[in-house]
Amino acid sequence: MISTDNYDIVIKRDEISNLQIKFNDILKYETETIKNCNFGFQGGNHNADLFWSSRNNFWYASTDNKDNTRYLNYFGLEKPIRNVAEQIGQISISHEDSKTEGLFIKERNTENVYVAHRGGFTINSSKTSIKGNIFDGFKYSGECIMIAGKNIALIGVLPNDERNNLDFQCKVKDFIVELEIIKKYVRENTNTRDNDILHNDKKHKINQEIKQEAVSKKIEKSEKLLVNINEAFIKILPSVVNFISNAFIKENKNWKKFVSYNLSDTAINNLHLEGTIDDFARNLDILTSFHIIINNWNDIFMEEIARTSRKYFLDYTHHLKTIRNNIQAHITMNVIERYNKERFELDLGTMILFMEQIDKNTANELRDMKNK
Repeated sequence: MISTDNYDIVIKRDEISNLQIKFNDILKYETETIKNCNFGFQGGNHNADLFWSSRNNFWYASTDNKDNTRYLNYFGLEKPIRNVAEQIGQISISHEDSKTEGLFIKERNTENVYVAHRGGFTINSSKTSIKGNIFDGFKYSGECIMIAGKNIALIGVLPNDERNNLDFQCKVKDFIVELEIIKKYVRENTNTRDNDILHNDKKHKINQEIKQEAVSKKIEKSEKLLVNINEAFIKILPSVVNFISNAFIKENKNWKKFVSYNLSDTAINNLHLEGTIDDFARNLDILTSFHIIINNWNDIFMEEIARTSRKYFLDYTHHLKTIRNNIQAHITMNVIERYNKERFELDLGTMILFMEQIDKNTANELRDMKNK
């Protein structure tokens, strides 16, 4: 092993082989196999089975090189179409030395094994040939260690528990994306500054691109969660409308008078109150439903809910009205950027508690949605 104070690079053939098998298995976890795909890399074409992760939106493939001395791990971000894939990066790991960019590194104190990368690059242009280490000049967003005077990026610890496999896949994907952004920028600027590739202004620009990439990913995740919470509102609408209609019928009250109370003229016109209660129900949307329940709580709806649950039910209704109002009428970039998994689970949890009082079947369907 090649040693630093706390880390050892793995160079024994059998040990590397076992770690590559583990690396391979983790990257295949919960993936769809796409047989015999074609993809190109560094001027050559390859055919291999690809493993597509719909959870992390990337694919993985692994082969040996022609002289059987390196494990070649390939990655891409787009699902293959007609067995043709577009590849963005590679982690190459030697069978029994430490000459490749990809490495396995052991941490002595913990016995953790990291997948790591040297970050080396070679660029040939009409004017010059440049070699260097990207992590010496650009700030990598992850952890780096120093070995023999060179920065090496630690991509992630090989998990020993399947529950961490998807998180590890995501770390590998993020590393590949970040590395390729940096390499692309270096290649595009080789002819203009042969001896100053890693100049501070370029470093700043790369870091800005990386940050923007991270923001874009966060927004993409937030948008998916907002779509999911909207789908949940759509799912509960029939039950909520039925709850409102039945309450009006049961109380035998002048329902048109109560529906109109505290509603805007626009909302009243949209409900077409000149028709029957069935006509009204067909035109009722979820936000107006919450308004009607809140506005007529004491006169109509309080008696429909168990006495011990009334206060909480009204609180849930107010909360759901605010959520729906924010994501329907007042959607902004600030709302999108701040909508995360924790917020989604809290909102969906409130919706489940609300539906427990009026339709337990729909509440169970929401639970299934939350557990997926």
